Amino acid sequence: MVTDEHSSPRTHDLDDGPDAARLLADLWRQACPDEPIEAWVLQEKILADPDRDPRLWLTATHGGRLVGAATGVVRTQGPEGPTGFVQFLAVAPGYRRRGVASRLLDELEQRLARRGARRIRAFGGAPSYLWPGVDVRYTGALCLFERRGYRLEGYDFNMEVDLTRPLPVDPPPVRQQALERSGVTVRPLRREDREALEAWLRRTWGPHWAFEGMLAMDRPEPAGFVATRDGDVVGFAVFDSTRPGWFGPMGVEPSLQGGGVGLELCVRAMEEMARRGYAQAQIAWAGPRCFYARKLGATISRVFARLSKPVEEA
Repeated sequence: MVTDEHSSPRTHDLDDGPDAARLLADLWRQACPDEPIEAWVLQEKILADPDRDPRLWLTATHGGRLVGAATGVVRTQGPEGPTGFVQFLAVAPGYRRRGVASRLLDELEQRLARRGARRIRAFGGAPSYLWPGVDVRYTGALCLFERRGYRLEGYDFNMEVDLTRPLPVDPPPVRQQALERSGVTVRPLRREDREALEAWLRRTWGPHWAFEGMLAMDRPEPAGFVATRDGDVVGFAVFDSTRPGWFGPMGVEPSLQGGGVGLELCVRAMEEMARRGYAQAQIAWAGPRCFYARKLGATISRVFARLSKPVEEA
C-alpha cells in the first residue's frame, strides 16, 4: 500500500459497481488508443467471468483519478492444476515508469498465490479471455513481465482475412457438391440449437469451446453456423464470441474432417461477418494456420508471447 497519496498513486480493490466496466474501458482507451475495448466486452470477460473473484480486481488511483488497474482469475482445469491468469493490466500514460504496474502485479500475484494458484500466466485463460498472451508489439508489457521472472514458452497467433474482397474459394455449387457427398447441411445458428450444440461441444471439444459457443449463441443475433447430418450436430463455426470481429472457435466431427465441411462453415461465417459490416475477420488463437492461409488467404496479423512463472517465484 502506498502511503503518500500526493506523491504516488494508491492501490485499492476495484469497486464491483455498475460503473466498473466503463472505468476499465476508459483507462484502457488512454493506455492503448489503437485497440479500444468496449465496456460490455470487459464486463463479460472480466466482471462476469465464470470464475470471477472480485478479490483479484485491483486499481491504482491518484487524486481520486483511476490511473491503473490489474485483474486476475484462477482456473482449476488442466494438468498444471490451479493456474492464475493476469487478465487485464493497464496504466495511464502519465503514470508509467513510476512503479504503478509493478505494485499492481505484486499485489495481484500474492493474491493469486493465496487462492491456490501454482503457476501464473500473463493473459490467456480460456474460455473467457481478452488476449491469448502478451502482444509482442507491446514492448513495455513484455519487458515488465520478463523483468518479473516470467519465462517465454512459445507463441500464439491471430490471423486476418480481408472481407472487403471475395474469398479465394470455389463457387457455392462446387462446395455444395462436396457437402452432399457427405450428407451434411450447413445453416445459420438458431436459438433452438442451443441444447444440442452445447451437448455436442462438451462431448467433442470440451467445456471451453462449449462456453465460447454459447456466448456466440447469446448475441442479439446468433453469431455463427452449424453443420448437421441426419439432424445431428457435426460441426460449428462462431464469431463475436471473444471480441467483436474475432472469428472462432470452429470445429468439425473428426470423422468428417478434410471433406469440405470446415471450409464451408468458415466461408459462410465470414460472409455473414462481411454482411454485418466487418472489413476483416480476426481468427483468434489460430490453430490450423496453414488451413486458413491456404483455403482463405489468411495472414498472420498478431503474435502473442506465452509467458508464465511458477508461484514460488511470484
